[in-house]
Amino acid sequence: MNINTAVEQVKTLYYVAETANNLEVGERSVEQWTGASVKDFIKSLDFNQYAALLDLYACEDEGDAGDWLEHVQQLVSSFSDEQIELFSRIN
Repeated sequence: MNINTAVEQVKTLYYVAETANNLEVGERSVEQWTGASVKDFIKSLDFNQYAALLDLYACEDEGDAGDWLEHVQQLVSSFSDEQIELFSRIN
């Protein structure tokens, strides 16, 4: 994987984390414009993965970039093959 692809995937993961956070706080407009691929991916997460996804969004302003990227790496390494496939469908 080249660096541009990796950056795009991290940006997509952040978008999904932001969407999950907005859904969690009850922003109904988000429900309307969120695509099925994002919803399917979020639904595939177990409790710990979902909590880590929300934490990813919440901790963006805390710590340094290395800590944040480590958090991303831990979350992504927990994904099953099915979840990776669902994530790859998000555009």
